Amino acid sequence: ITELEQRLAAEAEGLRHEGLTVEPRVLLGMPDEALVEHAARIQARMLITAALGWRSERRWRLGGVPARIAQQSRVPFLMIRLSGPFLEWCQARRPLRVTVGDDFSHSAEVALRWLPELRRVGPVELTVAHVYNPATEYGRLGLSYASQGPEGVEAILERDLRERLSRVGEPLAEVRTTPSYGSVVEPLTTLTEAARADLLLLGSHQRRGLRRVRHGSVSLSALPLAPVAAVACVPVAGQHEAEAPVRIPSIRRVLVSTDFSPLANLAIPHALSLLPPGGELILVHVMESPIPVVYADFWPAMALGTDDDEAELRRQLGALVPRDVAGRGITVRMELLSGVKRWITMLPSRCRYSRVSGDSLLSR
Repeated sequence: ITELEQRLAAEAEGLRHEGLTVEPRVLLGMPDEALVEHAARIQARMLITAALGWRSERRWRLGGVPARIAQQSRVPFLMIRLSGPFLEWCQARRPLRVTVGDDFSHSAEVALRWLPELRRVGPVELTVAHVYNPATEYGRLGLSYASQGPEGVEAILERDLRERLSRVGEPLAEVRTTPSYGSVVEPLTTLTEAARADLLLLGSHQRRGLRRVRHGSVSLSALPLAPVAAVACVPVAGQHEAEAPVRIPSIRRVLVSTDFSPLANLAIPHALSLLPPGGELILVHVMESPIPVVYADFWPAMALGTDDDEAELRRQLGALVPRDVAGRGITVRMELLSGVKRWITMLPSRCRYSRVSGDSLLSR
């Protein structure tokens, strides 16, 4: 221990010449456990280690130390491969290029809200990367591939991401999205490389046991794979969960659909009552095609109405809007959409029934 203390003291002395306050300390025990315990004891705000180059955990067991620290640490953990970008950043020679993986989760928001800690050192160029499953998003948004395509889905995702970034105080971030039907890690690292990032910043649930088997861990998988100078994991648990403020959401935009039935029309004044001045009500009516289309989500919706029909429908929608809307400062936008009918078909013999729609075909 004496020799280690001497070597550590010499290293600390060199750092003090840079104007830093350094306290050398030799710890006993397993590296991950000892470091996490010591960080908690001194109430550290960050835990930093080096990585063993690009070596695989499977071949080099010591390579698992950063992953085990990231799994246990209750403060943000930074694993550094290359020091050059950070030295240039600390010397105010250039901004630090940071990519944050955002999947609209609370853990990603915790990571985004930790960015001011980095800006205390120097400027940051932020890119937000989002990996989405096309099948999931088409179903969630109620879109068809033929009528919208990837561009339509990504435009909606980018809009939602920018609203979220404005809420957390990062409105100027660059947004990048990419589809993936499988693992999130590989396309995320591809987006990170395309952004020429120095640091990949991720939130971490630090799941264990069966929860980790079921949900996986993007942050732990990205530690050895991300082609960047460093990876940072910000845990949801502990003090940083409390630091992320829970805000009462403000409703700014409400969509109401109506088929002109009395029950549907009653929703309109209730929706308006939720909106503050400056809010927007989107009033929608769907014109259904009388022609059944099998697998409708993969067909473009067909509007069979004429211009006169649309004008009459817009007039009817406008008549449903209460007169005092303008006085409340609320904007009303009317939309006419075209759609197709969904049919349930009884099938003979071996099939009990079949529901034909864009998202499923149920049969025995």
